[in-house]
Parts: sequence; structure tokens; C-alpha cells
Amino acid sequence: MHHIDAHPWISVQDMYDILAETLSYRRSYGGSLDALADVFADMGAYLFGGDPAATGTVLAIAGFDTLPAIDSRTAHVILGAFARQARLTGRTAIPCCAWSDS
Repeated sequence: MHHIDAHPWISVQDMYDILAETLSYRRSYGGSLDALADVFADMGAYLFGGDPAATGTVLAIAGFDTLPAIDSRTAHVILGAFARQARLTGRTAIPCCAWSDS
């Protein structure tokens, strides 16, 4: 389980930096929304951020509501990527990704 606090984010770049650090992927790999969607998909295959011996990977983002204030489009796309992964989780039973507004 990975915990991220989005409250201090002041730019989308902050989001990319923290996600790369937290999930242990090269920052250059996840520098766009398309690449970040690939990272989330790769998490399900345990290429980033998870341990295949574990029951899955959970990404808990406190203060996610900070992101729409910075860039609403990015927030919308990120939520869409989470939703896609949640649907895949239902099919593959590999848990991935959650968020929190607290």
C-alpha cells in the first residue's frame, strides 16, 4: 500500500514527481497522462509499485481534491485511469489504486 498526500501539490509536475518516487518508476516514463495510464496498467502486472507476493497494490491519495483545482482535465483523466484499473481488477483480481479526499 502506498500513501500519498496531495495537499502540498501546487502543479501537475508535483503529482508526476511524487507518483514516480512512490511507485519507483523513472520520472521520464510517466511525464504525460498517456504514460501515467501505462504506469497504472503496469502496476497490475507488478512492473512498478507492487510486490507479486502481495495480494495487490493500493495507491491511496489523500487530498486528491487538490488536483482539480490545479488542472481539472488532468484530475478527470487520472480518475478515468483509476476507474479502468478498478474494472480490470474485477476481472483479474489484482487490486490497484484508490484515492481519498481526506
